[in-house]
Amino acid sequence: MFRQISHHLEDRNLLRIVWRFNPDSPIQDFNLCTVTYGTASAPWLANRVIKDLAQSHAESHPDASTILSKRV
Repeated sequence: MFRQISHHLEDRNLLRIVWRFNPDSPIQDFNLCTVTYGTASAPWLANRVIKDLAQSHAESHPDASTILSKRV
């Protein structure tokens, strides 16, 4: 589930990993594009996305929106 939630493009530079595979290799930058499972904010972000989707689609899916809004 967490890998399906993308970070905004402008936030990806803030979520950078600087890595080298061994002391002789060049340093490489990796940007995180999706929410990483195991970080402290991951469960909150997942719940926030579900609530936002429930609110955004309330007119087209009122029953699902009500259930998700109350139970998540």
